Amino acid sequence: MSLRHCRSIVAFALLIMTVAVGVASADDCPTSVVFEPRADGTVDAGWTGLEHEMPIAGVTLHLSLSCPVSTTPCGTCTVAGLYPQLYPQRCRDDSSIPCTFATEVDDCGAAGTCATFLSPPQPLGTGGLPLCYTTEVKGPVTGSVDVETGEFSTQVPIGGEVRFGVSGAPLGGGAMQPCPRCVGDPVPNDGNRAGSCDAGARAGLTCDMHSISPYADFGAASFDCPADTSVFGTFDAGAITAATAPATRTLTAASPLCTASIIGATGVRCFCATCNNATADPCGDDADCPPSGGDPGICNGKRCLSGPNNGAPCTTGSECPAGLCSRPGEPTRPHACLDDSVTPNGPADDCSPTGECVNGPVSEYCTNHPDRVCNDDDDCDNLPGACQAQLRPCFTDNGVLGATISVGGSSTPPVGGIAEPTDLGALACVRPTVASLLNAVGGFPGLVRTHQPGRLRFGDVSGPIPTAVPSPTPTSTPFLGPACTSAPDACRASVVTGKSKLQILDKDWDVKDKLTWQWNVGAATTLAELGDPTTTTEYALCLYDFTGLRAEMRIPAGGLCNGKPCWRAQTRGFTYRHSAGSSGGITNLQLRSGADGKAQMKAKGAGIALPLPNLGTLHDALHVQLRNRENGLCFDTTFVPPFDTFASSPTTGTLKDRAD
Repeated sequence: MSLRHCRSIVAFALLIMTVAVGVASADDCPTSVVFEPRADGTVDAGWTGLEHEMPIAGVTLHLSLSCPVSTTPCGTCTVAGLYPQLYPQRCRDDSSIPCTFATEVDDCGAAGTCATFLSPPQPLGTGGLPLCYTTEVKGPVTGSVDVETGEFSTQVPIGGEVRFGVSGAPLGGGAMQPCPRCVGDPVPNDGNRAGSCDAGARAGLTCDMHSISPYADFGAASFDCPADTSVFGTFDAGAITAATAPATRTLTAASPLCTASIIGATGVRCFCATCNNATADPCGDDADCPPSGGDPGICNGKRCLSGPNNGAPCTTGSECPAGLCSRPGEPTRPHACLDDSVTPNGPADDCSPTGECVNGPVSEYCTNHPDRVCNDDDDCDNLPGACQAQLRPCFTDNGVLGATISVGGSSTPPVGGIAEPTDLGALACVRPTVASLLNAVGGFPGLVRTHQPGRLRFGDVSGPIPTAVPSPTPTSTPFLGPACTSAPDACRASVVTGKSKLQILDKDWDVKDKLTWQWNVGAATTLAELGDPTTTTEYALCLYDFTGLRAEMRIPAGGLCNGKPCWRAQTRGFTYRHSAGSSGGITNLQLRSGADGKAQMKAKGAGIALPLPNLGTLHDALHVQLRNRENGLCFDTTFVPPFDTFASSPTTGTLKDRAD
């Protein structure tokens, strides 16, 4: 599981917008549908792996419907577009200025044209670059929904701009500020500019907070605090189809040949390239390309870049005076794995089944702030063990004919006007941005795969659509600081000594690391004290020695793991399962309430995401504490040397002991 929690420049923005919708009669067909996302979506973008396994919160889509009949059964209804009044329309070059398309010249003036934004300026940390980006709707939103089955599909054309961050060393480690922050606004999204912008063109001027990052250096974003740095790159993802039906792409003889050299392999195919025309339309084969220069379009064909013949198909440089005969963006390849010694029909052994480059490259990211790359723990707010290495994620097709990439989706027949769960999946080819560095970091042109859980809410909009709508509500949790305290607290303990257990296996190759912890025969704990981790209660497992905190492993609330809820409620407690490991490497957590001697907590972790310290650096007594971040309740076990089993070298070791 990737340690990076950043947002993709081609993903839907971190934004939810709400609006009151009347409830239609049970026999009436709906006139609107709202897709409401949960905050556990994921995206894999491009081929380098630097924008893979990224969480996205999604965007609420409020859509008007046109049904073939007025009363049930309604059948398949057509999406007639967004309600534009429900989305912020602001000037593209200064999003602090509201506008309408009809009056954009008077509204925006030198601030450019009017745009329908999906998000305020959003912070992005990817590959060590602090970037600030905005996303907007670039055309009509279309689609369809079956009111009886909940089957849904929508096409949303999105694009936007990317600007250099306010501060932070590009490609370096440590804190960074990608976007101007709105500071001191006590009530976000109330339409009252009670805060002030701390940077950018409106530094010192008032702002209303519109979205909140979980990281302090990223802070709160606002439409009222646009970035003032020059546009670094623009992107146009086109009309991406998100649907409840599963989607699959297969490499065939019609798929374009990859243009980057592949060690030890020939004839390697790629899912995505661009057409040989001026707009560089994204394509998966020649059938996706419109005619170019009077001839059929060619997917991954060359065209003139700049000059008087810009966009014209070409084969040699002489056809492109004052320009180049080439292809825009990065040369295409299946992934960025170092070991590419496979044949076109051989096994996909570069990438593990979970999509990692098993032989590198290896990157380092902060476990407490996964948008940051790091060189050491100093770059991670000096949190011990927070700078962790990870293998580069990758698509697993390896460019082999017949290989597939899939994404799941699911639909649910609505009950009471709500279809839950509704999972949307998308597979799409995207064109490169206009910034070569962004293309190099992300790997564009390339494939994008997104999975967004949520629900559909059917309704009826009666009367005129409101022209004034509350500002979008934040989708991110405010920054809470480290989940673990700097030193162990007085916590609830076992009622009998020697019953709780700890085992740590720290291997040379981190993918084989393991941790098992048990708090057995525990002091009385009620079910209410455990909170509700299926929705709001986050837990953290903390490891201490006498020097202080040595490792922190967070277990988030809610979410889907392998397409199913990560948490399951039981009679006496809760169980968490995530085969790939949470952001802290925890794969299993069991919480059991009970009277004295009956309460029990168990945790297991595995893999490269476990932030294990070198066992040889642990000093004296160890404390392992499980902490409830919502109410502060914690459970403690203490292990005092000599341990039952302890063996360590500079890079590997095993520790096994019973609590004292």
